[in-house]
Amino acid sequence: FFKYRSDGVVDKEKWSRIIDPNFVLTQPPLPFRVYSDFERTGQFYCCRGVEGLVADTAVLRQVMVRIAASRAKRANCSCSVKVVYVVDPGEMLVAMDKLM
Repeated sequence: FFKYRSDGVVDKEKWSRIIDPNFVLTQPPLPFRVYSDFERTGQFYCCRGVEGLVADTAVLRQVMVRIAASRAKRANCSCSVKVVYVVDPGEMLVAMDKLM
């Protein structure tokens, strides 16, 4: 999951092999993301299923491309930006079908 997210994978077939169709990713609103009303649940943003996760991953990938382009322009060089997830297993909680 985290590898696909950090690599910006937007292939629906690949995602459908690793997540359930009823998958929901709940996260706080991010400053670079525009949200539709139906995507909000209280103070959180939820993307649902493969379609939602692919759309959210595409936005994340685009943000990274823009950051790289901006830095490259300022530094007059070629840049790339990659999202890296670092997860401490001691800070994860798995309860039934939920990972928190």
